[in-house]
Amino acid sequence: MLKIDKGLPIPRKRVGVPRNKEVLDTLSILEIGDSVEFPTDGIRHGTRYSRKGNTFKEMARKQGMKLTQRLNEDKSAIRFWRIK
Repeated sequence: MLKIDKGLPIPRKRVGVPRNKEVLDTLSILEIGDSVEFPTDGIRHGTRYSRKGNTFKEMARKQGMKLTQRLNEDKSAIRFWRIK
């Protein structure tokens, strides 16, 4: 059985800077044809990936933007271009 704790107050919600403020700020000024580069974090399923780049791409998609991406020549970074 799990231990039950009684009488513990619920902590307040975190208020302040959103986790991905840097990404949101960049997306707010990114124009068609502009690009952003992120370092690769490793290889997954035989493909290089970037956690921060994937977050960037997903947040852009949620804002209705379309991006394309390319791996640089030495495979150390992924660049994302806004195309729509």
